[in-house]
Amino acid sequence: MKKMIMIPWKRAGTFALALTLAAGAGYGLARGADNEPVKVAPGKSPGEAHEKARPALKDLGLTSEQKEKLKPLLKEQRDKMRALREDTKSSRAEKAAKVKALQDEMAPKLKEVLTAEQYDKLIHRRQEHREVIKKKLHQQKA
Repeated sequence: MKKMIMIPWKRAGTFALALTLAAGAGYGLARGADNEPVKVAPGKSPGEAHEKARPALKDLGLTSEQKEKLKPLLKEQRDKMRALREDTKSSRAEKAAKVKALQDEMAPKLKEVLTAEQYDKLIHRRQEHREVIKKKLHQQKA
């Protein structure tokens, strides 16, 4: 069996390639609708960020007309939430208050598009989601 001898520059090149791939594995860059770079978590596709909202909406039995009316509302909410996440000056309590205000602002808009039953289902799912997040946060602190 032959023993392979690596030339030092090949070893350095291999190391550089491995380092580059490892660094890129943490966060990929994708392009959003406005052609701006969007961070994507490892193992996720760019559209998966919006996939979380889809099952909740899908189970509501939306008509195609409702879906079309919801698109601009959800985009507006998504943009405002992104701005809140990127806000480094506000405290956690201030951000929570802003999220609550945003939800209060969106409620009448959603009620215009959704039936009473659909809206109730959506609110119920939102509350369930909050409970799951609280449990996860509590487990992380413990």
